[in-house]
Amino acid sequence: MKTVTMQDVAEAAGVSKATVSNAFNRPELLMPALRARVEKAVRDLGYRGPDPRGRMLSSGRMNALGVVLPGAAGISNALENASVRRFLAGAASLCEERGIALSIISGADGSRTCGARSALVDGFVILGAEQAGSLLPVLSRGLPAVVVDHDAGPEVSSVRAEDRAGGRLAARHLLELGHRRLAIVAPLYDDRPSVRHDSVCAERILGERFRYTTSARLSGIADAVHAAGLSMDDVPIIEASGFTREQALARGGLALLFDRAPAATGIICLSGHLGLAVLEEARGRGIDVPAALSVISFGVGAEEEERSGPPLSVARTPAFEKGRAATRIVLEGGPVRHLALPFELAVRRSTARPAPPPLPAA
Repeated sequence: MKTVTMQDVAEAAGVSKATVSNAFNRPELLMPALRARVEKAVRDLGYRGPDPRGRMLSSGRMNALGVVLPGAAGISNALENASVRRFLAGAASLCEERGIALSIISGADGSRTCGARSALVDGFVILGAEQAGSLLPVLSRGLPAVVVDHDAGPEVSSVRAEDRAGGRLAARHLLELGHRRLAIVAPLYDDRPSVRHDSVCAERILGERFRYTTSARLSGIADAVHAAGLSMDDVPIIEASGFTREQALARGGLALLFDRAPAATGIICLSGHLGLAVLEEARGRGIDVPAALSVISFGVGAEEEERSGPPLSVARTPAFEKGRAATRIVLEGGPVRHLALPFELAVRRSTARPAPPPLPAA
């Protein structure tokens, strides 16, 4: 059986091959009646459309953008995170406006699942790379790329939140309410067990133990703590294992927080899923938030924050807009750009002034 070609469709519709091509690739350029005539010829002849491989070879473009998700988490775990979903929604919205496909790619370095080495895309948005090595499969392609929530150096475009300022904002909120006994819950994005650190010096905060965003947020918290005349040595940090609220609860990080930092009246959670998990753990232990304990988190998504019990106070940046901004940098090309988005404070019912100390016994 003879293969139907674009020329066959053009002859049947009484138009040029260019018009048939436009009907598939740029239909908005055709008058409705003309487009309908071409579509009828396509149906009558059973034409399957132009071969995308030929178009890619002739144009040198794939008309696709790759979003590389954090390697340690994997795609399925990353999609459990509301902030990641909002980021992807922002990226997808701009891709849809530009007629660009969106591919979600695992960033697992050194693994057969690392699709960045062979992905058929025109550029990459790299979300939250934990280690510089995980950037190599992407950056070695020589395609336009932007790194999100990570510092890959001055030669690679980046979009990030002003995380140090966000850390100051979150800590200052609790300190201004009168809290002086703080604890911090930081995310541990791998399968190591949760751990508590009782003494944290500046070198540790800024060291390689923590991810870029976590380190910057800790530095901002330290700024606020020191400005209040307090010491970070008195602020325990619990690294809670798990990519989701459910995993954080199941792996014992939140139990470690409440069992080994019982004196804290204010808790700062450096990732949104941990804020929700702390509220759930407190509720299970009968701890009244905020009467007995105040909890502030970095943003997880407005719906989840509002639905939590009680509604969660957060320092947040707009994940949707961050996704659009990163996508725009890749699609528009041009010189290297570095964009930093500010945090805003959303005060809800999970934070309040600490309860007064009990009166001494008579």
